[in-house]
Formats: sequence, C-alpha cells, structure tokens
Amino acid sequence: REANGELSLVFEYRVDVAPTAEVTLGMDGRTVPVTGALRSAAAGQWTTLAVPLRCFREAGVDMSRVALPFSLATAGRLTLSISDVRIASANVPQDQCGRP
Repeated sequence: REANGELSLVFEYRVDVAPTAEVTLGMDGRTVPVTGALRSAAAGQWTTLAVPLRCFREAGVDMSRVALPFSLATAGRLTLSISDVRIASANVPQDQCGRP
C-alpha cells in the first residue's frame, strides 16, 4: 500500500567526505544509485534525500515483506552521518529514484 501511496524512504544526512565511487541505497538487497545526490550535497551541511518506495518496488523488492529497510553501500570512500530514517510523504517526483 505504501508503494502505491506515493510514500518515500527519507533520510537526513551530512556528507563530510564525498564519495569516491558509486553509492547505492538499498532495501532488501535491491538498490538504487544515490551517488549524484551525495556528491552534490554541500560538505558539512545537513540535507534530506527522499527516494520513492515505488523505486524499490520496481527494482524487485516485495513490499509486503521487507526485512532490511535501509542500507548504504560503496566500494570507495565516503564519510557521512545519518540523523533520521523514515517512511514519509515527500514532495518528490515519483520517478526520481535517488537523483538530486
């Protein structure tokens, strides 16, 4: 229901060292790229990223049984802090899957 209701996975973050390689945001082993959003964030400033749940559903997540709701991965370097992760209504285009 949440994936159809235009809800998003929303998190507050602060990038201290920008990523040196691709970064993916994951849910239950399926991912969407978020490298551009993290690289474009002002260093040391708190910001918000909202990724529609629809993006994860389209990537293959069974939204009726999510065991791992949030993960970030990179093979490179990245230093960031996260202050909040939630499912919420966000005013973002529903096809904006991790792009700034």
